[in-house]
Amino acid sequence: MPALDSLHTRLPLTARMLLSMAFVALATMLRFVLLPVDAGLVYLTFYWGVVVAFYLCGPGPGVLNVVLSGIAGVYFFSQPYSSLDLTPNGVVSLLVFSVTSALIGLVVVKLQSASAATRRTLDALALNEGRYQAIVEDQTDFICRFRADGQVVYVNDAYCRYFGASSDDILRGKWHPRVVPEDLPHIERELARLSPDNPVVVIENRVFVADGSVHWAQFANHAFFDDDGARLEVQSVGRDITERKRLEARLAESLNELRDLYEYAPCAYYSLSGDGTILRMNDTGLNWLGRTRDDVIGKLKLPDVLTPEGKAVFAETFQKFKTEGSVSNLDFDIVSLGGDLRRVSVSATAVTGSDGQFLMSRSVMFDITELSEARQALRQLAREQDAMLDNDLVGIVKLRDRRIIWANRATHRIFGYATGELTGRNTRQLYADDEAFDVLGHQVYSKAGTGDVFRLQFELVRKDGGRIWIDASGTRMSANHDEWLWIFADITRLRKSQENSEYLSLHDDLTSLPNRRLLNDRLVQAISQARRTRRPLILCYLDLDGFKPVNDRWGHAAGDRLLQQVAKRLLGCVRTNDTVCRLGGDEFVLMLTDMDDVDEYEAVIGRVLTELARPFSIDADQHAMVTASIGIATFPDDADEAEPLLQRADEAMYQAKARGRNCTQRYQPMGQALFPTPDRRG
Repeated sequence: MPALDSLHTRLPLTARMLLSMAFVALATMLRFVLLPVDAGLVYLTFYWGVVVAFYLCGPGPGVLNVVLSGIAGVYFFSQPYSSLDLTPNGVVSLLVFSVTSALIGLVVVKLQSASAATRRTLDALALNEGRYQAIVEDQTDFICRFRADGQVVYVNDAYCRYFGASSDDILRGKWHPRVVPEDLPHIERELARLSPDNPVVVIENRVFVADGSVHWAQFANHAFFDDDGARLEVQSVGRDITERKRLEARLAESLNELRDLYEYAPCAYYSLSGDGTILRMNDTGLNWLGRTRDDVIGKLKLPDVLTPEGKAVFAETFQKFKTEGSVSNLDFDIVSLGGDLRRVSVSATAVTGSDGQFLMSRSVMFDITELSEARQALRQLAREQDAMLDNDLVGIVKLRDRRIIWANRATHRIFGYATGELTGRNTRQLYADDEAFDVLGHQVYSKAGTGDVFRLQFELVRKDGGRIWIDASGTRMSANHDEWLWIFADITRLRKSQENSEYLSLHDDLTSLPNRRLLNDRLVQAISQARRTRRPLILCYLDLDGFKPVNDRWGHAAGDRLLQQVAKRLLGCVRTNDTVCRLGGDEFVLMLTDMDDVDEYEAVIGRVLTELARPFSIDADQHAMVTASIGIATFPDDADEAEPLLQRADEAMYQAKARGRNCTQRYQPMGQALFPTPDRRG
C-alpha cells in the first residue's frame, strides 16, 4: 500500500506521535480484553503496535511507542500491579520486549528504506523508458527492428510517416516490400556481413515512400546476437538521402564534364616543377608527345621534347618566368616520340607558396602548326603579291599599334584622302569619337593573339566628315610587334539598302505606320511586359465606316489620302509608348500599354472619335466624312496571348458594326454578346 507506506513522510510529527500513542492505548486495551492481568505474556499484544508505529509513523514515534508500551506493561501487567516497581522477571520481560522492539523497528526502517529506494528506481526506470520512447518516436530518422527472417517487430512514428502505413500494418509483415526489388540482392549481401565482430553495416538503397515515388535512403543496421553468435534482431536507423544523391549525381556529372574538358581540350594543359619536370599533363598533351602518362609524369622534362631552338628559348625564358610569374604566346617546336614536329604557343602563370617560393607552373599549350605555316606562307605571298594588293577596289591597310604604316590606293579613295596621306597617322582620326575608338580596341586589339582573325562591320568617318560603313576582316601579323592587316570594303550603300528594306518590311508603305508583322512583334513584347508589371494592355481594332463611298466617288487616290490623314490623326491621339498600326484596307489597330487602370483607354478612344468626326480634306473642294467602329479587347481579361487577343478585338469590332457602327464595343463572348459577330464572309 504505497499510500500507507508513505504516511510517515506526509503527516506532521505531532500527528504521528499522537497516532503512535493511540496504538499503545489500543494495544493495552486488547491486553486487558484478551488475557487476565496475571496471565503472563506481558507484552504479547504490544508487538503489533510497535510494528505498525514504526511502519506508519516513522522511527521517532516508533521509539515513543516502545517506551510507552514498556511503561504500560510494567505498570499494568507486572507484579506488583499498578506500580512501577520491577521484579527480576519484569526486568527480563522489559529487556526482551525492548530489544525485540528495537530489532523490529530496525527491520521496519530498513525495509521502508529499501522499498523507497526500489520505488525510486522503478519510477526512474519508468521515466527513462518514457523519455526514451518519446525520443525514439520524435526522431526524424526512421527506426525499424526486425528479426533474422525479416519479420518487423518495431517501427517508430517517423518510419510509419515515411512509408505511409500504420504500425499495425507494418508489424504484420516484413521489411522487403518497401525496397526497390533491384536493390534487394545488394541489401541481402550487406546484411550477410553482420557478425558479432562486425555488428554494424551502413547500406544505401532505394525505397518506395508514402506517395509511391522512389527515394534514396541510408540505413545504419546494428545486429544483436545470442551467445552462439546467431543473429537475433537487427535495428535499422534510416534517413532520406534523395537530395544528397541528386547533388552527388550532379557533382559527378560536373566532374566528368570538367574532366572531359580538361583531358580532351583542343590544347595541352600541364605543370612544370622548378627544374622543368612535367608534373601534370592532360591526354591531349600526352598524345602530342606520343607517350604514356607513366613515361612522362615526374620523369620527363619539357626541354627533353624540344628542338635545339626550343631548348634555347626555354633556357632563356624559364628562369625569368619563375621570377616574373607569367609568360604569354611563347612559340617553339615540340618533338613526339615518333619524331613528328609540332609548332606550339605556350602561355603560363606561376603557382607560388605562402612565402613566395615557386611551386609549379600552370601552363597551356596551343597547337599553332597550321597557323604558323599559314603565317609564313602569307608573308611570302605578301612579298610576292604586294603590287596586286595596291588596288582601287578593296581597301587594305597595315597597322602597328593602331597607327597606319601602309595603305593601298582603295583605302585612300574610300576615306577621301590623297594617295600616301594616311601613312603614319593614328587611326583615331577615322572614328567619330573616342568612345567608338576605345570600343573597337577593347573588342579586338586587347584580346587578339597572333593569327587571330576578326570579321566585323562598323562605322567610320571620311576626311570630309561623312559617315561610311565598312565590312572589315583583320588579323594580327606579328607577336613581337602589334601589327595588324585589315581588308575591308565600303558597304554604306548596302547598309542603307538593308535598313530601307527592313523598314519597308515592318511598315505600311502608304501611311508609314507599323504593319501587322511589326504589330505582332510589339504585341508579344507588350504582353510579356504586362505580365511582369501586372498592368493592363488594351487592343483597339478600328474599322472605318463610310470609307468605301469615298473610294467609289473620288477614286482610290482620294481614298489613300484619306487613309494617310486618318493615320496622322490617330498618331496624335495616343501616347509615345502606344502603337498605331494599319493592318490593311481601312483597318487600324491601337495598342495602348502601361495604363494604371483598364478604363483609362476611354480617354484615348474619346480623342479618336472626336478627331475622326472632323471632316477630311480630300482636295481643295472635296471633303469627306467617315466614322469608325472600334472593338476593344484587354489583356489578360479577354486573352493572355498575342494572336487570341487580336482576334478578340477583331470580334469586338464586328460586334460594334452589328450595333449600328460609329461606336465602341468591349469584347463579349458569343454567348453573352447582345449583338452577335457577323459572318466575316458577308
